[in-house]
Amino acid sequence: MVQALGLTKPRICGYSDGGQTALEIGMRYPNLAAALVLGAAWYRFSEVYLNSINALSLEDPGVVNIEQVQSNSRPGLTLGNGAFLDR
Repeated sequence: MVQALGLTKPRICGYSDGGQTALEIGMRYPNLAAALVLGAAWYRFSEVYLNSINALSLEDPGVVNIEQVQSNSRPGLTLGNGAFLDR
């Protein structure tokens, strides 16, 4: 897109999912942007976050263990950060 628009060393900013996208652009193309401005983006997930994701039967990004979801008969799920997911 940068090339298609004829941009030279643009400043890229993003927040949340946009921040993740900007971070990926910066890591994959380190010489593309003049600057990255990121908000609410992570370069590494915390153990609590990963445990919470695993508790929701998400094994990897975009991969759901449907057998685990179907066999989980608990009425609710307590996440690692103290949050509670009510089904």
